[in-house]
Amino acid sequence: MAKMRKLSLLLLITITFGISVVANSTEVPKREMRAVWLTTNYALDWPKSKANTASGRLKQQREMIRILDQLALANFNVVLFQTRLRGDVLYPSTIEPWSSYLTGTNNSSPGYDPLAFVVDECHKRGMECHAWIVTIPLGTTSHVRSLGRRSIANSRPEMCKQLFGEYYLDPGHPQTAPYILSLVKEVVSNYDIDGIHLDYIRYPDKAESFPDKSTYIKSGSKLSLKEWRRENINRIVYSIYDWVKSTKPKVKISSATLGRYISLQEVPTPGWTSFETVYQDPKEWMKQGKQDFIVPMMYAKDKYFYPYICNWQTVSNGRPIIPGLAAYQLERKEKDWSLSDIASQINFTRTTYAGGQGYYRVGNLMQNEKGIWNYLLSNSYTFPALLPLMNWNDSIPPLAPIDLDITETKDEWIFSWKRNPEEERSTSITYTLYGFSNINTGSLPAEHIIRTGIRGNQTRVSKRNISAETNYFCVTGSDEAYNESMPSRLSSPYFSSSFSNQGISFRLVSPKGEYMIETKDRYTRIMINNNLNQTLFSERISDSLQLGFLPSGSYRVILTNEMGEIKNFVWNKN
Repeated sequence: MAKMRKLSLLLLITITFGISVVANSTEVPKREMRAVWLTTNYALDWPKSKANTASGRLKQQREMIRILDQLALANFNVVLFQTRLRGDVLYPSTIEPWSSYLTGTNNSSPGYDPLAFVVDECHKRGMECHAWIVTIPLGTTSHVRSLGRRSIANSRPEMCKQLFGEYYLDPGHPQTAPYILSLVKEVVSNYDIDGIHLDYIRYPDKAESFPDKSTYIKSGSKLSLKEWRRENINRIVYSIYDWVKSTKPKVKISSATLGRYISLQEVPTPGWTSFETVYQDPKEWMKQGKQDFIVPMMYAKDKYFYPYICNWQTVSNGRPIIPGLAAYQLERKEKDWSLSDIASQINFTRTTYAGGQGYYRVGNLMQNEKGIWNYLLSNSYTFPALLPLMNWNDSIPPLAPIDLDITETKDEWIFSWKRNPEEERSTSITYTLYGFSNINTGSLPAEHIIRTGIRGNQTRVSKRNISAETNYFCVTGSDEAYNESMPSRLSSPYFSSSFSNQGISFRLVSPKGEYMIETKDRYTRIMINNNLNQTLFSERISDSLQLGFLPSGSYRVILTNEMGEIKNFVWNKN
């Protein structure tokens, strides 16, 4: 209730005094989804090259790598990769044909699997990859004709309808839900995908003219036409959610909905809405627990944006709302928005506890229209972020990782750790690496995240990406619901099996169970303190120092020289 009152107050202030009240930067949250639609239809974002030769295929893959490198640099964490376009797909399917945008020819293999490639490259960079599936539209008459018998509109015409020169699956036909589910099954079963993102999961624009009266009559439904249409969309959504969660629970289900759920009193002329215009009811989906998050396409501003963000929060049932922001509206040929329009929207979503932001589309960001890309890099996404909690089915965090080890190469730090052997659950775990300048830390704030979304038990980080003041590190694990574990014990590269840097050279040995520190170079005195900063040991440095008398625990080791220079690190003694 207090949260709702705060939302109402923010909305009142925004409407009364204008959007400048939220234009200033807000604190970068530790958890938020930073998603982007990567569009393959019309090759808008990718691919620009055709994979009809070996060199073209390599060039096409390099284009994708450049995009993903840039997204990782800007700390994005979710890529919505357009996998099904208009009845054609970007993976080897037994159901629908290859998209022509890969090779220039319909149903022609590019010589590799783009979906597998993108999933793997996203994971290498700590990002999730969600398969963006356009559900109901099948394309223009000419497009359907070009696909021949492999188009569902040609092979199963009874399942499809035409409206204003476009073909659509008929949501009311009893085979439509199983057909869309078969595409989802193909993707989820064959790929290590992180999510399924449903687009156009609704009736088409100008739905009042959709020619489905015969389907409605044949169904024998006692519902009104509008209610029947909503139930048809619900059936598709629910069948997908239920099958995926029974097969691969870690795969998240989301939908791109219209930006406005329903008409609001404070906005007398809302335009089209999800519930009233195209018969999609995301409020009911979330109430029934059939979505993990939704991404309403908030491609408007001012009174058509802020009230609806607050409205989405009231109907979310505790599920994350990821407002889709219209980066394309910055273009002069579109609405010629200012950068402050988008900046204010980002900050308002944070102030109102939305779960993050999505952007349509990646090309508009990377073109840096009105400075949007620079703004994200230097203001909004200065640190990596964990994904929002989705722990309604599992709120138990994994056990802390153990045995964090740090080694050095010429250009990198290599961090390795182990999964806790007492972890009994088979849940998949990703990891987050933190860095600190001292050991007196009792929390894990966003600004200390070095890298997140790490898969496997090792990561390599360039020395350029770690501050010289960062001396201590720990790692946490997050499960499939994004519950985060307690941190591992702090470790320091200044006390590992071998180390040489900044005038220090020493190693840890264990002859007959005793610990000895050996140090050379310019440091002349060593002091060892406990966590209460009490000095337990203080001597001049000789060739070796026996420290077997110290019990297991964490200690601060301080080295000094005759000039008063100090170097300190944490020692986890087993």
